[in-house]
Amino acid sequence: MTRIISIIDIKKLAAEIYADRTNAVLVANFEKHQQEIDAVDYNESQEIYDIYSGLIANYGIALAQIDQFKKAIPVLNKAIQLFENNKEYSFHDLLESNLYVNSYFNLGYSYCRRNKYKLAKPYFEFLIKHFPENLHYANWLNRINSDNLIRLRDILMYCLTGSLLIETFYGKEYPILKYLGIGLWIPSLIISIILGIILYNKEGERYREQD
Repeated sequence: MTRIISIIDIKKLAAEIYADRTNAVLVANFEKHQQEIDAVDYNESQEIYDIYSGLIANYGIALAQIDQFKKAIPVLNKAIQLFENNKEYSFHDLLESNLYVNSYFNLGYSYCRRNKYKLAKPYFEFLIKHFPENLHYANWLNRINSDNLIRLRDILMYCLTGSLLIETFYGKEYPILKYLGIGLWIPSLIISIILGIILYNKEGERYREQD
């Protein structure tokens, strides 16, 4: 396929993709022209580079917004890399770019929705660092931390249940198992109560921030 290097060609291509900004339609339009987009030599000029970067970013954001998180992640990673490799952009310029910031948020959001919390967390921490007034980012980081605590609490509840079953069914026949069950039961109960209090307070903080 002939590589697209004409600014007129890529502007026409972008106009067709952006004809309808509805997320699902934008995704469909982008994928309809996938081969043409893949053929773009985006290093041919700065203007082509900027248009191409925007196409990739908007496609990735649209994918995330229609819950196609697995597909969105590599696209948004590519978009962020394109922005950060843009020689015309300073770091301040990147932070002023809605597309860059939205790509960052939607990448963290996509990781989060795929339960990849360790991968999601740095993106929200970055956004909170540079946009501390935006409580939306803080709420998502709190959600990640809360989900991790919930998982830990659930594990402890399984330990608690298991220790009770051991004591109930085997405690009389095997006294050592009874003491083992008690040894698991007491700390699991205490830690579960502490985690419950922490989660309750975090939920209260979230509602107060929303008010």
